[in-house]
Amino acid sequence: MTAEGSPTDTLPTRRFVFGALCKVGVGILVGLVIADFAAGAYDTDRDLRRPGALEVDEHLAWTNKPGATLNDGKTHINSHGLRGPEIPADADPRELRLLGMGASRTFGDGTDEDDQIWSNVLQTLLSREHPGTRVLNGGVNGYSAMQSARRAMKLNPVLQPDLILLVISPGAQMLLDPSSAANWTTVDGEIAPRDVVEAFPAVFASLAVRAHKLLLGSNLYARYRAQLASSGDRPPELRRFIYSERPRSAEAESMMQPVWNELREFAAFAAQHEVEVRAVLIPEAHQGSDEIWNKWKLSSTQRGGPALDMPREEPTLALRARLEGIGFKVWVLDEAILQIGSNVDRFTVDERHWSALGHRIIGTELMRAFEQEPELLDTLAARRQANPRG
Repeated sequence: MTAEGSPTDTLPTRRFVFGALCKVGVGILVGLVIADFAAGAYDTDRDLRRPGALEVDEHLAWTNKPGATLNDGKTHINSHGLRGPEIPADADPRELRLLGMGASRTFGDGTDEDDQIWSNVLQTLLSREHPGTRVLNGGVNGYSAMQSARRAMKLNPVLQPDLILLVISPGAQMLLDPSSAANWTTVDGEIAPRDVVEAFPAVFASLAVRAHKLLLGSNLYARYRAQLASSGDRPPELRRFIYSERPRSAEAESMMQPVWNELREFAAFAAQHEVEVRAVLIPEAHQGSDEIWNKWKLSSTQRGGPALDMPREEPTLALRARLEGIGFKVWVLDEAILQIGSNVDRFTVDERHWSALGHRIIGTELMRAFEQEPELLDTLAARRQANPRG
């Protein structure tokens, strides 16, 4: 017999431990793969930044990927990054052209067919009085008001719209400055999230960017980045923020200030370039009815939601006053949201994004807004007739 503790005694033990560790490692790896696959399957219809839909932009954080085709070929993004068909090369240089800017509801997320979204509905209605009118959909999933305004200025010289419809809502996504995940920088000629680059010493910046790009192939990591970009480093008390003129924290004020500054710059830009703008104020989905609003307030009390005594209309009226103070003419689509809120199963696909029937309501309500300014389209048409696009 060998002495106790000799190599011949410990070798089987070491093999057993090594084998057990290998099995545990393989089990963890398989578990992660399964979890990653499950996250991808769950997020297929929910992830606003699903592969192929968007691309990074140094000044906008992200934008629609030109030429992308989504939802089994039913959703198209044209060469300008707009949802819908291409603008024909031989388009009439005197055509009336409207450009809608906003977030996922403006883009039409959840409604696959391009011809069923609000922009197509509005174009059909407008063309009865102004044949040849073209309505362009510049919505981008996940956008804030700041990004929408900045993108409108970027697209203006290319598209030369006669009227820009800036769709805006009183919630956190639109009005609170995007987190560091929405700020980008360039490393070795590649655009990358600033927070990823700055998390490591400068000498490792290139390695960090490569690791980030590699990890984007993981559904779990992509979900983490999407959540960070959506809610960012907002504190819990601002996660269910909604605008009002009531006292608010200094942090909320500091996060809103860049948005107001950008909107003022956009208003000045539009005036300088003689482009008409209407701020289209669409209440949040949870303002769809008094019942929905009260239920949302109760569920939000521990997550930064509004005071329980805040009326449903207060955020909309407060934001309207703020936008008018900046210099915008404002259209409020409260009636459309109330109608949608009367039957969310019929008019939305997920209690927030509109179904084809919901888009019909929005397009029709926009047409009513034009009817309240009967001289607007005639003025724009006459101006374009006198100054055709080059």
